[in-house]
Amino acid sequence: MRRTEELTPAERDVLRLLGTGQSNTEIADQLYLSAGTVKAHISRILARTGCANRVQAAVLAHDAGLLTDR
Repeated sequence: MRRTEELTPAERDVLRLLGTGQSNTEIADQLYLSAGTVKAHISRILARTGCANRVQAAVLAHDAGLLTDR
């Protein structure tokens, strides 16, 4: 069950950084996005993966191996 397969590449990038404990602002700075765009990506990530919050999404990122890909 790879719930991350439905995510866009940009959403996977956001999820990977979310998994490292970064704030929306830190993610935005690193990916050259606005904080609002990051917030929208996180909302879509939560909806598509069925995660209730960003902590569950961070665990998903870890379990999916996104934190060791780079």
